[in-house]
Amino acid sequence: MEIVQKATLVTEIAVPVANVELKHLKTTDGKAVVVRCEKPGQIALLRAFRVLPGAVSEDRKIDPEAMTAEQKVEYIGENGQPLIEAGTVLLGPDGEVRPAFYFGPKQPHPLSIPGHVLHIEDLVALVTCITDLSGYGDKEDSQEGAGFPAPD
Repeated sequence: MEIVQKATLVTEIAVPVANVELKHLKTTDGKAVVVRCEKPGQIALLRAFRVLPGAVSEDRKIDPEAMTAEQKVEYIGENGQPLIEAGTVLLGPDGEVRPAFYFGPKQPHPLSIPGHVLHIEDLVALVTCITDLSGYGDKEDSQEGAGFPAPD
């Protein structure tokens, strides 16, 4: 362990957070809904990413090249739901609403919105943002396709 003389300023930290403007979900005054996406905790990531290529065993791996565009969107829609629940935030009158959207029968926060109202394009945009923040992406130096960077 290296001894350092000075702590990092909090304003210098690159927190894995980004805002996504939805194209199809609007506010009551007709403006686009903006959702804050965050990198979920590691346990939530492990649960959600078990189904994504690059993070599963060979016997459960899918072949994205063999899938139609419709199958890919359907796959992301179904398997991205845990990511959206783990990595989205809206602002409520008394603070943060976590998760912004939910997909199960039980509403986890009184102001969380049922995920079925999301248009597939908005759902894909949220999943894409969360996966990007989580470090999932194309491996440039590999023919294995998408995956997570190897831990140090």
